[in-house]
Parts: sequence; structure tokens; C-alpha cells
Amino acid sequence: MNKVKYLVWFFGVILWNYSVPGAKPIYDIGMAVFLKHMFEISRLISFKY
Repeated sequence: MNKVKYLVWFFGVILWNYSVPGAKPIYDIGMAVFLKHMFEISRLISFKY
């Protein structure tokens, strides 16, 4: 499952870089971090108390 999450993240970053080629490097980093945390947020939401 971790490989699938990594591949989705990887292709998301590639898609971001090609769809917004004029973005500043800090925005590229921010989007990569945001995409990474999307998986952690889904894990926290599914956490049962």
C-alpha cells in the first residue's frame, strides 16, 4: 500500500510541475508537502477513538 501512496504522490508532483510550469520553487515544495499530508489526514480521519 505504501508503494501505491508513493506513486500517487509522485505523479501528483509531476502533474503539478507540468500544469504550473511558471510556479516559484517554494510553491513546488509547498505542493509536494501538501500532497504528502493528504495521506496523513485521511489516516487521521479514519482513526477511531
